[in-house]
Amino acid sequence: MSKAFDRVSWDFLFNLFEKISFPPHWIQLIKECVTTVQYSVIVNEQTSDTFFPKYGLRQGDPLSSILFALCTEALSSSLLLLQETKDIKGVSIAKNGPQISHLPFADDSYFFIHLDNKSIHAFSSAISTFCKDCCQIINYHKSIITFSPNTPSHIKIYSLSSLGISS
Repeated sequence: MSKAFDRVSWDFLFNLFEKISFPPHWIQLIKECVTTVQYSVIVNEQTSDTFFPKYGLRQGDPLSSILFALCTEALSSSLLLLQETKDIKGVSIAKNGPQISHLPFADDSYFFIHLDNKSIHAFSSAISTFCKDCCQIINYHKSIITFSPNTPSHIKIYSLSSLGISS
């Protein structure tokens, strides 16, 4: 994701808390922590007027990491649901082992999906919906796809173009 913390939609965050049944009192406390931020900057030794952000989380604030992890949980839940409904197929290490479709790490993630048309479309749609709802942007310059050595070249080309990632 590109500037992931800076782009978090507060509406998305607070709606997510309601959806997962956070108590209203806790939601209000978190709202106050997130929305009462104010900034001013110094340019040419002059302090600017104070301004107030309308979205985003403060990097370095211990609460922000937890809040961002909760945001990514929404994407994780979407992918797990798609896996349960067999719209995407993850990968497994052992023949009868559990399928894994994703591993999130802060503002980076690893995704493991089979490269069939249905999985690619469902995966792309889930990512697009999450980005739109949470105001995130995929950083395609830092995104890569690694293919199995057995992947035919036409599947590689289709996958790269469908997901908008260069090789």
